[in-house]
Amino acid sequence: MTQARFIWRRIVPIMVLLFFVFILARNIQSATSAPTPTLPSTPVATSVPPVTTPRANVAQAVNYLYYFPLVMAGQPVSPTPVPTSVVPTSAVPTSAVPTSSVPTSAVPTSSVPAPDPGPAGWNQLGGNPQRTHFVEANLPAPTGGMENRVNQWRMLWTWNGPTASGGPDADHVRLFDSVVPIVGAGRLYVGDDAGNVRAINATNGTEVWVRNVGGRILDAGAYDPTTQAVFFASTNGILYKLRADTGAIMGQLNTGSSIEGAVLLVGNRVYVGNAAGRLIAVNTTDMSQAWSYNASAALYASSAYSAASDGMIIFPAEDGSVHAVRAADGSRAWRTQINSFPRPERRNQLGEIIRPERRFPDVYPVVAEQAGVVIMRSYFDWELTWTPTGGAFADQEQTRQHIAQDRRYESLFVLELSTGQPRFTAPVMGGAMGNGNYYYSSPPQATVRRLANGTDVAYVLWRNRDVCRLSAAHCDGREDTTFGEMNLTTGSIRFIQDYKNEGTIRFPTDEQGPLSMVGNVLFHGHWMSMGSIYIADRATGGESYNNPIPSQEYLSVTNTMAANQCNQRNAAERFCPVWHTPPGDGQSLDPGFYLYTHNEPVYDLYWHPPTRGPIFDNGVLYWRSSDGAIVALAPR
Repeated sequence: MTQARFIWRRIVPIMVLLFFVFILARNIQSATSAPTPTLPSTPVATSVPPVTTPRANVAQAVNYLYYFPLVMAGQPVSPTPVPTSVVPTSAVPTSAVPTSSVPTSAVPTSSVPAPDPGPAGWNQLGGNPQRTHFVEANLPAPTGGMENRVNQWRMLWTWNGPTASGGPDADHVRLFDSVVPIVGAGRLYVGDDAGNVRAINATNGTEVWVRNVGGRILDAGAYDPTTQAVFFASTNGILYKLRADTGAIMGQLNTGSSIEGAVLLVGNRVYVGNAAGRLIAVNTTDMSQAWSYNASAALYASSAYSAASDGMIIFPAEDGSVHAVRAADGSRAWRTQINSFPRPERRNQLGEIIRPERRFPDVYPVVAEQAGVVIMRSYFDWELTWTPTGGAFADQEQTRQHIAQDRRYESLFVLELSTGQPRFTAPVMGGAMGNGNYYYSSPPQATVRRLANGTDVAYVLWRNRDVCRLSAAHCDGREDTTFGEMNLTTGSIRFIQDYKNEGTIRFPTDEQGPLSMVGNVLFHGHWMSMGSIYIADRATGGESYNNPIPSQEYLSVTNTMAANQCNQRNAAERFCPVWHTPPGDGQSLDPGFYLYTHNEPVYDLYWHPPTRGPIFDNGVLYWRSSDGAIVALAPR
């Protein structure tokens, strides 16, 4: 089904809003249009497929009609979502500590300990300082049909999700695109758009405490078991250390400029980058600055850690460069320039900027330590999606040559940890969540898995003409995306059986969502649902789309199931044992769990392009949906 049919089957029933939608479309058209960056190379001949109605544009506008942030400086404020299961109550934060200033010099004040892979548990973005988004665990092997496979799991609770009537709460909390919970000491910790840090009981989903720190929290924090503290950074430029059990502010450091990326925790230090172009190392014990590195360009992405060369912090800067600095003293190890485009600013229907222009929005490096590489993914220009005509080449070498001849098409970079130089040209072209001549997010970052034999492989969404369901002759750039397993020595990619656009696996090239992996299960996030596949045996297949690495469809969670559907459903566990559809849409979704039963798609009412995949900690899977709800699931 085309994107246009998908949208209009939702919009047409909302009769009275036709004129409103027309005005909205004009506003958003002007807001998202921006000149294409001029880079030296041959002009691109664009072959654009049939236009689809921009669903995300409409959704974004609706979102801002329904959301009104509540800000009360210095108070533990804001709506308190109630989980759908057990409900004890909350919370008692206390007072703040005076802000300490950032020294202007880059002189280290102490030395960093030996490289530390980080504490066990999903305590920061990616589950570890390398940001691999992979954890080794044995999840149940799928048996029987989809109903039985999903029934091997149970829903424990939801937070910021449905009310008893099945729709969203009136006080639904707004979480930013990149925000994802982290876990520690039996609690989840998450920041929101109003500057609140929240602790959520991992057992039942109730809020334990709420602390307002001011500004906006746009990414993940980090939990440190040594200090029993959580660290969160805000657009007010301050890095906060909070008591994990009460939310009391134990210390803070004013970096002098907005912080948009995730906190990185390694040993007894945390690292943040700011809009002034400074990467700052902070001692976790007393929140003193250890050193500051000047990248000479704004830092909006998140950083990652590698144990190579006695420890390096790696991050991209807004001038299109990737930096590696030594964790001990902040001195530069290497700097490499990569291709990147700026993502144009994003506005709401009132013309207010909600996401400024960024070159590396929602981006983080992914380190494959054993392979000796760091993987970077950059924003991809929309107009390049439709060239070559008919989608990416079927032959990987042709795609590689196409990219090598015009580096504007290069979106995924595999760099040597030792030097920062490219190891190979990856046959991967760009895509992301987008519509209306605009990608809302960066392409999904890679997930790195350490195999039993000790080698690293990367799981990616990539593009190949052979994956088009009709035929290569009828393909376009929208239908050429699939799962792939990349060899990090050669760059060659193996096909994985993908169940493309079936059930809950939906990834046209302009709907590529985030990936994460738990043992043999690869998870994919979409605004409509979370889908996953179980890869039991990598030893066979992979050389073609018709002979892929075999997989089985696995656990699924639907964001919104149309009201009055699925008479067989188990309302207590929010489980539908049969195929079902979202409101106003004909696309069938797999048997599985659901968040909302509603007459409107909740993913449109609170639209955020999903940029982070599920996390897994202590036997529980947590998925943050595109509307900002968090659901906890565990094997039975």
